[in-house]
Amino acid sequence: SYDRVPLPAEKLVGTIDLVSQFISPAFADLGVLDPGQCTREFSVFDGRLRVDAKVSHRKSYANSALRGMRYKGPLMHCTVRIRPVGGHREGDMLSKVADKGDTDIWVAPVLGGRFYIPVRVRVPTPVGTAELVARKLRVVPAQEQQKAGLGG
Repeated sequence: SYDRVPLPAEKLVGTIDLVSQFISPAFADLGVLDPGQCTREFSVFDGRLRVDAKVSHRKSYANSALRGMRYKGPLMHCTVRIRPVGGHREGDMLSKVADKGDTDIWVAPVLGGRFYIPVRVRVPTPVGTAELVARKLRVVPAQEQQKAGLGG
């Protein structure tokens, strides 16, 4: 669309989709709560918008519980700084959120620490802070999904 920041095709190379950013593979050579597990940079493309994201470690918790959630266990508090690259409109909500500062994400290791998934997300917005907290965390092994007819 003519009112969007241009997004050249070469800016799409090496991007991941929006859903994939929420399931982070662990670095095998690092411990489950090692700050390096949070230290990442990636590019996201959702079909229209392209952003760069830089993730940094803030704090690790060996045994933590989040308010409103039954999960108790290891958590890492990471921050994410996003920078719109293209496909967005100047001054749109994405730009305003990026200008407000870091998004806070608390991630929990799953599947023996091979992956991390967010269990709490706090996003600054122009009108206040939006927060999402998982109420339940359950990882279903592929074999169980197949038995239940849920997996492929």
